[in-house]
Order: sequence, then structure tokens, then C-alpha cells
Amino acid sequence: MWTTVREKVRQRSRTTEVMLAGATVRAVDGTTLVLAHESEPLAKRLCEQRNTDVIAEALKDALGVDWRVRCEYGVSDPVEAAPPVDPRAEQRAAERQAAQRAEEDSMIAEAGQADPDTPRVDPEEAALQLLQSELGARPIDPQ
Repeated sequence: MWTTVREKVRQRSRTTEVMLAGATVRAVDGTTLVLAHESEPLAKRLCEQRNTDVIAEALKDALGVDWRVRCEYGVSDPVEAAPPVDPRAEQRAAERQAAQRAEEDSMIAEAGQADPDTPRVDPEEAALQLLQSELGARPIDPQ
């Protein structure tokens, strides 16, 4: 179920989905989904309105629920999942998670080394600029 929610989040914001790599579901408190994240800076970023909105929309799309989202710092007790059908799928999932964690660690290290005088770049804007400069992407004009 969480995999489906993350796929829906990815469709809306890849940045938010990457930040969810270290997050686990801690609890459902009434109509609030409480996430736990092992990285305090990423837990704070996930609490930003734009990210909680993306997760809430994904929850509504995937599960049909109208929940709010809250993210807290700290590791929650893992919920025991059903055994995987295909052992290779478990290996691929572990490899993806390791790659996401490495990317997350890299982003945190890069953010810590940033020059405080340099203006902060929005990740989605940076992604759009890369698409335009490297792949020649252009905005679609609505008609």
C-alpha cells in the first residue's frame, strides 16, 4: 500500500518522493498520517506545506482518504510486511533504496557545504533548467 502511495507522490513531485525514502509510517492519528523520518532536515522539509499537500493528494488518489500529513524526526518501529512473492523484487527494492539513500546523503552533504551567500535554488526549477539545457525541452503552450 505504501509503495502505491509513493508512486502517486512520484507522479506529482519526484523531489518529495525522494525525501520519502527514509520515511516510515509511524501512525494514523484520526485523519492525520504521521510519518517518521530518520533525517531531521528531511523531516522538516517534508513538513513544508507543498510537500504535505503532495502526499495528501497521493493518499487521496491511492486510498480515497482525505488525510492531513505530519512528519516527525525519529525512527519508528518497522511494521512487519508480507513476504515478497519474488526474491529478486526484494533485492531490486533494496538496491533502489540504497541508491536513494546515497542520493539523499549526497544532497544533505551538498547542502551543508553550500556557500551561505549563494541564493538557494528550488530543486524543481533546477530540474526544469536541466531538461531545457541538456535535452532541449520546451514548455508546452496551452491552446
